[in-house]
Amino acid sequence: DGPAAPPLYPAAYPGVVAEEISLRIAPAGLTVSAMRPLPLGSADAVLRRLEIPHGRFLRRIPLAGMPLKLAASRYENGCLEVRLTRE
Repeated sequence: DGPAAPPLYPAAYPGVVAEEISLRIAPAGLTVSAMRPLPLGSADAVLRRLEIPHGRFLRRIPLAGMPLKLAASRYENGCLEVRLTRE
Protein backbone atom coordinates (compact mmCIF):
# COMPACT_ATOMS: atom_id res chain seq x y z
CA ASP A 1 0.00 0.00 0.00
CA GLY A 2 2.84 2.45 0.65
CA PRO A 3 3.48 4.90 3.47
CA ALA A 4 0.58 6.62 5.19
CA ALA A 5 0.02 10.30 4.48
CA PRO A 6 1.46 12.64 7.12
CA PRO A 7 -1.05 13.85 9.70
CA LEU A 8 -2.90 17.02 8.65
CA TYR A 9 -4.27 19.45 11.25
CA PRO A 10 -6.65 22.06 9.81
CA ALA A 11 -7.86 25.06 11.86
CA ALA A 12 -9.75 28.30 11.14
CA TYR A 13 -8.20 31.61 12.23
CA PRO A 14 -10.20 34.34 10.48
CA GLY A 15 -8.79 37.84 10.64
CA VAL A 16 -5.23 36.71 11.40
CA VAL A 17 -2.37 37.85 9.18
CA ALA A 18 -0.18 34.93 8.05
CA GLU A 19 3.01 36.64 9.25
CA GLU A 20 1.59 36.75 12.79
CA ILE A 21 1.23 32.97 13.09
CA SER A 22 3.86 31.02 15.00
CA LEU A 23 4.07 27.22 14.98
CA ARG A 24 6.10 25.26 17.52
CA ILE A 25 6.29 21.51 17.86
CA ALA A 26 7.41 19.73 21.01
CA PRO A 27 7.11 16.11 22.19
CA ALA A 28 3.88 16.94 24.03
CA GLY A 29 2.17 18.69 21.12
CA LEU A 30 1.86 21.40 18.51
CA THR A 31 1.47 25.01 19.66
CA VAL A 32 -0.11 27.61 17.38
CA SER A 33 0.05 31.22 18.51
CA ALA A 34 -0.84 34.45 16.76
CA MET A 35 -2.16 37.96 17.17
CA ARG A 36 -5.58 38.91 15.83
CA PRO A 37 -5.81 42.70 15.50
CA LEU A 38 -8.83 44.66 16.63
CA PRO A 39 -10.78 45.27 13.41
CA LEU A 40 -11.26 49.03 13.52
CA GLY A 41 -11.71 50.90 10.26
CA SER A 42 -10.58 54.21 11.79
CA ALA A 43 -9.38 55.64 15.09
CA ASP A 44 -12.81 57.12 15.88
CA ALA A 45 -14.77 53.93 15.11
CA VAL A 46 -17.20 52.61 17.74
CA LEU A 47 -17.78 48.89 18.11
CA ARG A 48 -21.28 47.83 19.08
CA ARG A 49 -20.71 44.08 18.89
CA LEU A 50 -17.65 41.95 18.15
CA GLU A 51 -18.22 38.33 17.08
CA ILE A 52 -14.57 37.27 16.70
CA PRO A 53 -12.20 37.72 19.67
CA HIS A 54 -9.09 39.81 19.17
CA GLY A 55 -5.63 39.94 20.72
CA ARG A 56 -3.01 37.28 21.29
CA PHE A 57 -4.12 33.67 21.38
CA LEU A 58 -2.49 30.30 21.84
CA ARG A 59 -3.78 26.84 20.90
CA ARG A 60 -2.17 23.58 22.01
CA ILE A 61 -2.86 20.41 20.07
CA PRO A 62 -1.72 17.33 22.01
CA LEU A 63 0.30 14.79 20.02
CA ALA A 64 0.63 11.30 21.39
CA GLY A 65 2.76 8.47 20.09
CA MET A 66 5.66 8.83 17.71
CA PRO A 67 7.93 11.88 17.51
CA LEU A 68 6.78 14.26 14.77
CA LYS A 69 8.22 17.31 13.02
CA LEU A 70 6.70 20.08 10.97
CA ALA A 71 6.61 19.06 7.28
CA ALA A 72 4.63 21.97 5.82
CA SER A 73 2.08 24.61 6.66
CA ARG A 74 -0.27 26.68 4.56
CA TYR A 75 -2.52 29.61 5.49
CA GLU A 76 -5.17 30.73 3.05
CA ASN A 77 -8.47 32.58 3.48
CA GLY A 78 -8.35 32.29 7.28
CA CYS A 79 -7.63 28.55 7.27
CA LEU A 80 -4.37 27.09 8.54
CA GLU A 81 -3.26 23.61 7.50
CA VAL A 82 -0.33 22.04 9.33
CA ARG A 83 1.20 18.83 8.01
CA LEU A 84 3.47 16.75 10.26
CA THR A 85 5.86 13.91 9.46
CA ARG A 86 7.80 11.37 11.50
CA GLU A 87 11.21 12.42 12.75
